[in-house]
Amino acid sequence: MRLTLQKLWNLCRLIYPLIKLDNMQENPGDSSRFIDKWIISELENLKSRVINYMEKYELGKALDEIKAFIWELLADEYAEMIKYRLFKRDQTATSTMGKVLLEISKLLHPFAPHITEEIYSKKVWI
Repeated sequence: MRLTLQKLWNLCRLIYPLIKLDNMQENPGDSSRFIDKWIISELENLKSRVINYMEKYELGKALDEIKAFIWELLADEYAEMIKYRLFKRDQTATSTMGKVLLEISKLLHPFAPHITEEIYSKKVWI
């Protein structure tokens, strides 16, 4: 779990300096880029699975789903594919990554309240 939280924190540190409040998109799911639509749809699928597990009190399975999403999809796939767009200050990329990190911090909050509160309290993507 410690390594997953470290990975999430590093992703947040990557995105914090790149997000500007004045030019954030309202709905990053409206992107015309396939990769942004893909990660948003994967996030929605994750949310429904995690909520389903939590309603059944299967907290271990819920946490495993979140960890797999952070490692396999968010860090290894999406972040690597959009890194060049982030450094070019692409508004869609920063909006999408900001939304995903915000939603992940909400899902992870019951398991790691301190770090997720710190991530959420930055509020640079709201």
